[in-house]
Amino acid sequence: MPPSSPTPAATPGRKSPWPYAIAGGLGVVVVVNLWVVHLATQDPPIKESEKPYEAGEAYEGELQTWRASAALGYAAAVSAERGLVRIELKDRAGAAVVGLKGTIGVARNERTDRDQTLEVKEIAPGTYEAKGDLALAGLWRIKSSLGDARGTWLDDRRVWVQP
Repeated sequence: MPPSSPTPAATPGRKSPWPYAIAGGLGVVVVVNLWVVHLATQDPPIKESEKPYEAGEAYEGELQTWRASAALGYAAAVSAERGLVRIELKDRAGAAVVGLKGTIGVARNERTDRDQTLEVKEIAPGTYEAKGDLALAGLWRIKSSLGDARGTWLDDRRVWVQP
C-alpha cells in the first residue's frame, strides 16, 4: 500500500482571510459606483439644440451656405483676449477684405450663460473687432458671420483666452 500524505491539521480559531478580502473589494466597488452616480446626477445636461429634428433637417442648407463661404477664398487670423475678438481677413491674392458687416457669436461649451452675440466693427482695412465679456480664461467657441454683396464669410473655431 502506498504511503499516503498526511493531511494538514486545521488550526483551531483561525479562518481564511479570502472571503473577507473579496467582500471588502466588492464593497469598495459598490461605494465608488454610488459616488460616480452621485457626481453624474449633480451636473445638468447640456442641450446642443432645443429642436434637434428641425436642426437636422436644416443641415443641408447650412452645408450649402458653408460651401459658398469657402468659395470666397478668404483666409482669417482670429484672436481673442479678455473683452475683445479680432479678425484679420485676406482674400486669395493676400489683399485685405474691406467693407464687411456682421456679428460674432462667442460661447463656452460648459456654460450657456456666457453666450453672446457681438457686433463687428472694421478698425483698419481687413481688420475687424468686436467687444464683449470674455472674462473667463479658457477655451471659447468663436462663430463669425461677416458679409457684403460678394457673399457671406462664415467661420467657426475654438480660441484659447489667456487668464
